[in-house]
Formats: sequence, structure tokens, C-alpha cells
Amino acid sequence: MALTAFQRALQQLVHRDLELSARLVTAVESRRVIYAMCALLAHSGDGPIWGILGALGLAIGAPHDRTGILWTTGAVLLTALVVTAIKYTVRRPRPHGLESAKWSAMPKHDVYSFPSGHAARAVCIAWCVSALYPAACVPIVLWALGVGLARVAVGAHYGSDVIAGMMVGSLAGSLALALRFLFNW
Repeated sequence: MALTAFQRALQQLVHRDLELSARLVTAVESRRVIYAMCALLAHSGDGPIWGILGALGLAIGAPHDRTGILWTTGAVLLTALVVTAIKYTVRRPRPHGLESAKWSAMPKHDVYSFPSGHAARAVCIAWCVSALYPAACVPIVLWALGVGLARVAVGAHYGSDVIAGMMVGSLAGSLALALRFLFNW
């Protein structure tokens, strides 16, 4: 059966994604300092880290901060649910199989790569933090982009995993902002 033009284009896109992702991994893995920086950046989007930061913010933050942390937490939880549902529906293996899963906070359970939960979480947090603290917009957005790029550089994800994760995080973050302003939280 002949492939349609759409199927051929999709195959080419997937092939290009795999090729570019592998090139980035190859370029980074031979440079120990850059690889170490990427590893640190890749893990800076870990859920447990942000859970601890959120709990600290709730414990010692001002009332305005507590409200913002609560709706940010809701957005991040929504992001995690959507990412998990997509991962277990699509079931795309990680670039290096279980070896890639070491880049997850839950390596035994997070064996699928599409979409990137770290990229989704980072972008969702960037949306929410930018709304709470507009002066932090540029650094937090650069951090979120860096997390996504680092996830590919360390071999935990393909580029398309990160792009899809960023889309999920953007949707959850923008939904949280819309609800916050709609209900005057």
C-alpha cells in the first residue's frame, strides 16, 4: 500500500527529529563540563524539587504568594495528569530505553518519553511565575527553554517530546491564569 503525502511528510519529520536529537547528544556527551551543566539543568525541572519549593513557599510566603503557589500547584498537577495520560497512550520509548529513564525522578515508572514531563512542568511554572512576578518573566522563560534543551542533550528525550511537553505546559499554565483571573483568585 502506498504512503500518502502526509504519511511521507510525517516519516521525514520523525526521521529529522531523531537525527537532530542524536546530533545534540553527540555534541554534548564528549564535553564533560557542558554535559554536567546540561545534567544539572535537566534535573532542575524535577517534580520533587518543585514540590519542596512549593511547600516552603506555602510555609513561609506572604498571603499573596501562598495563593499564587496554590494555583500554580494546581496547574502543575493538571500538567502531570495530562502528560501521564499521553505517555501511557502513546508509549514512545525513550531514546536509549531504560538507560534514558535515569533522567527521571521516578526511573522505574517513567519509561516513556512522549511528551516530556520536565519540559511541560517548566513551561507551566514559567507561565505562572511570570504572571505573579512579571520582572521574572525573561529569566524563568529562559530557564524553561533550557530545561527542555537539556533534556534532549542528556539523551532523556527527543526534540519532539520536548516541544509537545512545552505545548502541554503552556495550555495548563494559560488555563490556570484564565481561571485565576476569571474567579479573581
